[in-house]
Amino acid sequence: MNESLDQMIAEDHARLREQIDHLTSTTVEDVDARLELFEEVSSRLYAHERAEQSTLYSEMKVYDEAKPIALLAEEQERIVRVLAVELREVKLDDELWLPKMLAIQILAQQHMALEEQTILPLANQIFDDATMNRLAIDFKKAHKEYLEKPPTISN
Repeated sequence: MNESLDQMIAEDHARLREQIDHLTSTTVEDVDARLELFEEVSSRLYAHERAEQSTLYSEMKVYDEAKPIALLAEEQERIVRVLAVELREVKLDDELWLPKMLAIQILAQQHMALEEQTILPLANQIFDDATMNRLAIDFKKAHKEYLEKPPTISN
């Protein structure tokens, strides 16, 4: 049996939480590790965001009762993306780097909680099993494709 959309998103969230926690525990002396981890986190956040937007959120926006929460989730992801782009311009050993990364961490955690506690339960209410299965397949494919495409400033 294939993984459900809920499982895929929860697993990706767990991976992101772990990577972000590791990244925010780095010090100024860990510049190389910080750079490598930041690239991994940025790529995973990008792939996760794009995959959700092209599958789950686009489907949810068709339904009046789900559209506002889907738009909120997209806006949360946009703000995290903007902060991540801004953080690329901050030197890894700058004292501002960690506070900006901590802001990303807090916002990403809030967003993941919204998805797990509100968005996915709502999706399971409004979509039938066939739709959820299709969304899971589409999410997995899109996530893989976006992980292979590095994010750019214009994305």
